[in-house]
Amino acid sequence: MYSIPDEVKKEYKLLATVFDKVTNSVLEDNQLTRIYSKFNLYEIEPFYAELSNQVIDLNQELFFTSETDFNPETDDLYEYHINMETRKVYFKRLILGPETSYETVYEYNEDYYKSSTTFINSEGRKAIKLCYLYHNEGIAHWYYECTDYGLIHKSYRTEGDKLTGYQLKTADTNYSASVDFIYEEDQLTKIIQNNASGNKLLLYVANLQNENKADILTKLEDYLTEQIADQVLKNAHIDEPVYCLLLEYSMQHPFPPTVALGLVSELEDDFEQVEIWQRYNAPDMHYFSEDDSLKVDLYSETIQSAYLFTDKYTEDISWNDEDQHEAWEKEVFQVYLNVCKRLLHFDFSACFPKSPHFLVMAREFEQCNEEDFYKQLSAYKKNNEI
Repeated sequence: MYSIPDEVKKEYKLLATVFDKVTNSVLEDNQLTRIYSKFNLYEIEPFYAELSNQVIDLNQELFFTSETDFNPETDDLYEYHINMETRKVYFKRLILGPETSYETVYEYNEDYYKSSTTFINSEGRKAIKLCYLYHNEGIAHWYYECTDYGLIHKSYRTEGDKLTGYQLKTADTNYSASVDFIYEEDQLTKIIQNNASGNKLLLYVANLQNENKADILTKLEDYLTEQIADQVLKNAHIDEPVYCLLLEYSMQHPFPPTVALGLVSELEDDFEQVEIWQRYNAPDMHYFSEDDSLKVDLYSETIQSAYLFTDKYTEDISWNDEDQHEAWEKEVFQVYLNVCKRLLHFDFSACFPKSPHFLVMAREFEQCNEEDFYKQLSAYKKNNEI
């Protein structure tokens, strides 16, 4: 029996081997015009830019008009092959170097659109993504996306000619969620994912670029301090001594952190034999918000737009702009430092006994900056006689 998901999976496995033949036929089409941009301007998935938090300001110049428009130190370089009469993209290449790129071929049929993406370098070609968008009377109906991680299926809901959301399912894990598109005066303003658990996840909110970064960081500091304190006090019930309350984060997605409680009994050495800051690692701790051992949920609807803002700010920093990366890392560090200082003043005695070495701590798990946090926070605790 014919099954679209099974056929897509089979085709994906062969994608790298047949891609050159398909690409050559497209590139040899003299009806296509080649143009360049520093933006990813097109995917067949509806609202792909909003879903990836990469909405482009359409008031700026989208295409390069001369070589001087492109700065190889700061800009991405996308090559497009477009049929100017139909306004359809047939080929896209993200150029990463002389022999390295991501390449996508697009196909347009009466019932569906298709995109095939591969990565190529000096070692060869690798399949990245195979997508199909099926239409019903000209409106998006089904979307399939196959990668090395498996296949997802989106079944769209409509009102008239407007998409109002989709049902998301994964073929291999049986995960499902319902996603809503929210409009105001026909303009998409929010995308909200409703998980089976009942939690709502904000995937997109319009006009984030107009928010003030300092205000966002202040809002995050207040929210994290209050919510972590309230939820630990409510949900932690531990009889043995705790030596730290640890917030762990990643600069890839700076907020929110995971939260963990470190038990003295978990330490392998006496405090005198090892620097205690070397023991701060959230996944090693029994009470950890990533599993059922510590219930801390930092995803209320009121704060999720702030998380999206900081994710977008992080993504928009050029990969080689070391000064801006360093400045942003310091700002995030300061937010977590302030949260930890404020949490040190909370009385957690109702939910666990503190060890004499108890400290509220933070760390960025890739930078391993816990020693920096430790020095400042231990000094703050001592100076304030906490």
